[in-house]
Amino acid sequence: MAKKRTKKDRLQSELRRQKKVLPLKQEIKQVSKPIEKEVKQEVSYLKEIFAYDPQLIIKDLRKTFLVFIFILLVLLTVALLYT
Repeated sequence: MAKKRTKKDRLQSELRRQKKVLPLKQEIKQVSKPIEKEVKQEVSYLKEIFAYDPQLIIKDLRKTFLVFIFILLVLLTVALLYT
C-alpha cells in the first residue's frame, strides 16, 4: 500500500495523525484514574484504525483476496496433477 502513495499523500496522512495525537495526549494528562487512561488509549487506538481512507482498505482487501484465490488455485492444480 505505501509504495503506491505519492509524497503528497504521505505528508497529508502524517499531518492527520499528528493532529489527532496531540489533543489525545492532553486529554490523557487531565485524567487521573488509571482505568480511564486505559479507556482513552483504547479509543485513540480505534480512532487511529478508522483514520485510514476506506477506499485504500478496500483496495488492499481486494488484492489480498485475489492473491489468496490464485495461491489456492495453484495448490489445487498441483494436488490434482500429483494425485
